[in-house]
Amino acid sequence: MDYVHGFMGSRNNSFCFTGPLAAFSRTDRISQDVDIVTARVSYRFGGPLVAKY
Repeated sequence: MDYVHGFMGSRNNSFCFTGPLAAFSRTDRISQDVDIVTARVSYRFGGPLVAKY
């Protein structure tokens, strides 16, 4: 089984709105991490290979 955690970093985004009656400003921090899990199952169908003459 394999496990990988990837740090993708972060970024700050600013949103501003100015209207006739009000002004709005906001800053958001957006971050994303990735987790990957890989599981493998191996199975051989049938018995051992035996040469028949």
